[in-house]
Amino acid sequence: MKKVVIIFISIIFILFIVINLNNYNLFLTLAGYQNATTIARGFDNSEREYRIIQVQKEGKSELLYLSKTSLGFWKAQYKGYTIGTKNEMNVLSWGKIVGEKTYNSSTDFSFESHIVYTGENAIKPIEISTKDLQQGIAININQYNNSYVIHLYYFGDNELIENFDLYNYLLQENMIE
Repeated sequence: MKKVVIIFISIIFILFIVINLNNYNLFLTLAGYQNATTIARGFDNSEREYRIIQVQKEGKSELLYLSKTSLGFWKAQYKGYTIGTKNEMNVLSWGKIVGEKTYNSSTDFSFESHIVYTGENAIKPIEISTKDLQQGIAININQYNNSYVIHLYYFGDNELIENFDLYNYLLQENMIE
């Protein structure tokens, strides 16, 4: 009887390890996602790992914010949204508190804000001049032919980065259609 219990517990333990080691791919497969590309990764305020990924589902591109649960399994916390009608651009934003300053009875928090834009409607190389960006916003652009990933990040007031309308800027500069 003891031998059966030990074998059973061993099998459960081995299954848990195998599933835990492959849970990222398992999550994507069970959710019906394909062609996953990691755009950003890091740790949130709870010190849990997160990944921003671009996936395909039913022929459409989506952005997902995944984070690891306390048991080490990946979970989609939320997904991005699309803007545009003819050729859509996917957008996902997130942020976290990175510091705080306390003065007498008030507390000011510092934020790390991110916005990722992806699309497949570029008609020329995407170049954004630093004079067109508000001070303090950093940008990373990856482009291959008409596909692109643009990552804006800023440390400070998260309203500043959200007020920059990248979609309309790219349309006005004839970089996307």
